[in-house]
Amino acid sequence: MLVICFLFTCLSSGPVTSWPTFEPILGNLGVLGSTSNQTSAKLDEVYSIGQGAVLLFGIPMGMLYDLYGPTVVAFIGGLVSVIGLCSMAISIENPEYNWWLFWAYPLSVGGGGLASYSILGFVWLLPENQTFVASLNGASLALSDSLALIGVYLVRKAVCSLSSFF
Repeated sequence: MLVICFLFTCLSSGPVTSWPTFEPILGNLGVLGSTSNQTSAKLDEVYSIGQGAVLLFGIPMGMLYDLYGPTVVAFIGGLVSVIGLCSMAISIENPEYNWWLFWAYPLSVGGGGLASYSILGFVWLLPENQTFVASLNGASLALSDSLALIGVYLVRKAVCSLSSFF
């Protein structure tokens, strides 16, 4: 169950924790006025808002985990992440909805961050491996960054679009 939880955590937070990795592709698509050579100020604002939201909601997310436990947090985090990622895909695909990124990206990042807390429930289930389990939380974010690189590769090779990857 720990491996499954770890893999799903990587998938829920991967596409959005590496925002700068996707910026050149977003520029090629002209998202929020970006170009292939220059990221727009609005795209930078989306990233800043997303990172700020994670910092701002870190304590409430931890309280939610303490109140309801890892199962509920995994469900809510996964659901919020899916809603955010689907909204980002729609936003990227349709220029008239590019402004959705201002709320969809923070939603995705927050959902992925919340889902990553679910790994911490295994600290209590595997007390002899607490450090290993806790390290998986950080490792899931690092591995999810690698998944973003795979996404960039797939987009560059025209295997899928960025919105399909999200």
